Amino acid sequence: MCFVLLSPAPCQSWLSHRITVSSQSRVAAAVAGLSIPRPQCTRTPSRRWFCLASVPTVMDNPGTLRIGILKTGTAPPTVLKRFGDYDELFTKLLGSVAGNLESKTYDCQAGEFPDPADGGEGYIITGSRCSALDGLGWIHDLSAWIRDADAARTKVFGVCFGHQIIAQALGGVVEKNPRGWEVAYSRFPVIDDAKHMIAPLADLHHIEILQMHQDHVAVPPPGLVCFAANAHTPVQGLI
Repeated sequence: MCFVLLSPAPCQSWLSHRITVSSQSRVAAAVAGLSIPRPQCTRTPSRRWFCLASVPTVMDNPGTLRIGILKTGTAPPTVLKRFGDYDELFTKLLGSVAGNLESKTYDCQAGEFPDPADGGEGYIITGSRCSALDGLGWIHDLSAWIRDADAARTKVFGVCFGHQIIAQALGGVVEKNPRGWEVAYSRFPVIDDAKHMIAPLADLHHIEILQMHQDHVAVPPPGLVCFAANAHTPVQGLI
């Protein structure tokens, strides 16, 4: 389960925060955002997208956060009963760290998509039981929306399926992992060559996440650099 943050505003932050060492149960706190300094890389300036794996965070100065949640599926019944649906999970999590949260959910499977140029602080693309390879109409529509968001320089954060569909929509290759499912608590190092590209990675040696995925990004989109990997999944995160 990879987390992906796409931000076209490298000199600004989605939310101010600091990196903390955290348990696996708080991995998803990464959706609270990362401070995005100007990266030292050769990415074409007209398309500044940053893809980040899961990095646990807390906020130093909570403020009002306005986000849109692109819900790409429904949580299993056992999860729904205990925790709520995917959008509720993100709303509860972000609300716990942001203080003031304004969110709106868009049901992608029902054909609901926001204006990609009007994202407030940004959008979240959730996980899904569907695959980026399914070829469904709403997945094609979501891919087109991602490209429009790219053109509009809108901040987008993708989780698991969100990570994969963003990579695929921007020209990467997603496929079934030939090594099979990755269902595990994983701890893997941050690649040294990528640490200089974004400040929160500079002093981070390892990333710890809970994962359950069959698909993976086999080839990153042009211009993006992998910063986290393990033997099972060579692309766990991209910058």
